[in-house]
Amino acid sequence: MWITLSGIDGTGKNALKDRLEVYYGEKGYSIFNFKVPYHTWVKEMINLSGGGRSHGDPLTDELIFAASHRIESPMITTWKKKYDILISKRFWLDQFPYAEVKGLKWEEIREITKTYELEKPDLMFFLDCDAECALERKNVYPHKYKYIEFIRPLRINFLRVMDLLKDKKLPELDNIPYFLIDAHKSLERVYEEIRDIIDSYIIEHNLQPKIIKEEK
Repeated sequence: MWITLSGIDGTGKNALKDRLEVYYGEKGYSIFNFKVPYHTWVKEMINLSGGGRSHGDPLTDELIFAASHRIESPMITTWKKKYDILISKRFWLDQFPYAEVKGLKWEEIREITKTYELEKPDLMFFLDCDAECALERKNVYPHKYKYIEFIRPLRINFLRVMDLLKDKKLPELDNIPYFLIDAHKSLERVYEEIRDIIDSYIIEHNLQPKIIKEEK
């Protein structure tokens, strides 16, 4: 199964995926913990986009991310066959709110990337908190006001993604469980809430640890 953790920076995605990896690893499940984009070349290309300007050129950025998602998709399919549980920070749907901040429409993003051809998660978690809470947790941004100006509309766009799912405007993700998690709460409470949902899913689907054969 593939579990995704989405949301603005500062909602605890890194810490949560690491804790979930430990928890399910101790239960005997094989885990692959990764972030999206997976390849380092994506950041290098984004830094070149638009002559190196902040946020670069929106269309070029989106083409880079689209290529990345399409390259990663068959890799994720292979990982799902090899491991019991994949846990990722972000997935291809996260590109919708980010690109919309730069002026692109989600319909354009969906068609450029052809998201309906990509590997799908089994459980989707969207972590939500306001910009001020996120900034306080990150505490690494020298231009905090610019950060807040970026994060506020980004958060709204993530909530709009929830509406797209609710209204079934993304048929490729129909029938996949998704949860909006209040990340204003402590990391421990958020972790327990997500863990309990995953535990219930595992029980409902009777998911047992695989026996991984060592490659010779």
